Amino acid sequence: MVSVIRALSLLVSVAAVFGQQSIDIFDRYEQLGLDGYANQTADDAWIIGASGRDIWNDNDRFHFLYWNKTGDITVTLLAKTLTNTHSWAKAGPMIRASPDSPSANGMLSLTGAGRRAFQWRSERGRWSASHNNWHSDGYNDYESETWAENPKYIWLRLVKEGSLITSYVKDVDEYGFRQFGPSQDIAFEDDEFHVGVAVTSHDRTLITKFDTEGIEIVDEALNVPAVTDIGPVRYAAQVQETAQDVWELEGSGTIIGGTADNFAFQSSVETGDVSVTMYLDNLERRDNLSSGGLMIRASAEPGSPHVSLLVVSSGGVTMMYRPTAGAETVSRCIGVHKSELDLKIAKKGNTFSLFYRQAESGADWYHVDSVDVDLGEDFLVGRAVASNDLVYWPYRSKLVTGPIEVDYPPTMAPTPPPVVSTSSSVMATQPPATTTIAATTTEEAVDTTIAATTSYMTDFSRSDNGVTLSGDVFTFGSSSSSADQFGMIMSNKAFVGDDVDFKIEYTQSEFLEQGGYQSSIVVFFAT
Repeated sequence: MVSVIRALSLLVSVAAVFGQQSIDIFDRYEQLGLDGYANQTADDAWIIGASGRDIWNDNDRFHFLYWNKTGDITVTLLAKTLTNTHSWAKAGPMIRASPDSPSANGMLSLTGAGRRAFQWRSERGRWSASHNNWHSDGYNDYESETWAENPKYIWLRLVKEGSLITSYVKDVDEYGFRQFGPSQDIAFEDDEFHVGVAVTSHDRTLITKFDTEGIEIVDEALNVPAVTDIGPVRYAAQVQETAQDVWELEGSGTIIGGTADNFAFQSSVETGDVSVTMYLDNLERRDNLSSGGLMIRASAEPGSPHVSLLVVSSGGVTMMYRPTAGAETVSRCIGVHKSELDLKIAKKGNTFSLFYRQAESGADWYHVDSVDVDLGEDFLVGRAVASNDLVYWPYRSKLVTGPIEVDYPPTMAPTPPPVVSTSSSVMATQPPATTTIAATTTEEAVDTTIAATTSYMTDFSRSDNGVTLSGDVFTFGSSSSSADQFGMIMSNKAFVGDDVDFKIEYTQSEFLEQGGYQSSIVVFFAT
């Protein structure tokens, strides 16, 4: 329940938000400048005016409309307009330990320049710090040169869970909030604290006016599941629910593989035996080794053991695991499919079985493999993405998925096949079910394969080594991993007819680094 409303402003009487009673708003304008005010224009809407030098460093001068609260809370509002008395005029939700000027606090603000800033003072009397979109977060959608003429409404949210304050933003046409900057630990002095709307003009001689609506305070921490950058990355991870049960995770990082990982990970803690299922719609390619999918991991350490079922841009569905901390990653490329997939990892004890299928196909789950890895009693389950941005692509990759479903008990493979293990630099292939193509003769099947290969190479400007046939072995090579793609597209296709029983399988050589691209040889076997 909301208890008391107080505002640091000219003494007036206003109606409380959410149907609470009208009370006096108290005046505190020492070192403030001009008197502020808070006028309620609807049940959840206010126009707040304020002067004040700033909300910053070790003392604050501003106008504050607030409610006394305890426990976990979420405060949300729609920031509409703010008079630009200064580029660092500020207005937005604040959670504060006390009304005193040097109090510990967290605030998410719209600035006079039309940007966003999350700032905090971790302890009473300490200097403030901030994260704002001058920082390299890739979401600079408010430009000071145009905002004043064309203001853009934005939703702002602060969440207090325990002593942690987390900030979120979303545009008016977006479905869900995305986290803005890292969570911060705030030293609250008592069980009771203050939550509301803070406004400062950054100029003692001027009043800035903040128009806001949709103010809502709920006694619950409405945090989005945590997203973490594992290892050093170039750009911080972002996650957002863009429609009901549609999640977009954007991450940079160099790789999931080797002895240590660098990627974005949105996860929750699970324990015991589980089946984890996720629909993967698509992965945005930034590099041949951009990757994303479903992961179960021992910890957030870069070298942590893990078991993962991912899509890799150059290879399709790929199983990866690190058997022990700091060990070399083992990977196995299944190939062919890259989007609209159901992925599943089932854990029973230390045994993990990995499955996938084309979504909405009605097909049975295809059992990729099973492997034994000790991840401990508690482990992390979530979606992972890495853009491989080390050299060529200093950007995030976007992974679009459905929700992650965790079920008990797990569904295991009835008879797991033996594990085929290779190092992270080598891919072994086990294609899914055979596709049947009608052909009159073996010669026709051979001609069809050569024609498809040649056409593919021509379409993608891959003249390279061409196609050769020796006995029952086709070979073509390319200085690009596009050859790998075609090999996996054609793999496991069977030509059948009166005089033909002809099946194509696919193998791939070890990757060789050449100018940032992968060199490969693809071989087709006819049987």
